Amino acid sequence: MRPYRNYLPYLVSKAGIICLTKALAKNSPRTFKSTPSRPARLLPDDFPAAEKRKVIESTLVKRLGTPQDIVNSVLFLLEGSDFITGHVLVVMAAD
Repeated sequence: MRPYRNYLPYLVSKAGIICLTKALAKNSPRTFKSTPSRPARLLPDDFPAAEKRKVIESTLVKRLGTPQDIVNSVLFLLEGSDFITGHVLVVMAAD
């Protein structure tokens, strides 16, 4: 969603997934849901504390994401509504 420096292959792949999501939604049967969850990164336990604080401060909710946050977003997409398709659900976006 943001064009960071030195991440060109990664950014191109993510942009491709977003476009693929929208194209699948338009070209697939109504029973097929094309809606990925785009989770924020999860930090390893040994991530430096100072860097972890910077990441936390850059989030809108001022906390780190957990695996359960990602599970909850996927469950929402699976069970929450059969009316949602062609949308990328961003889980815990940064400012």
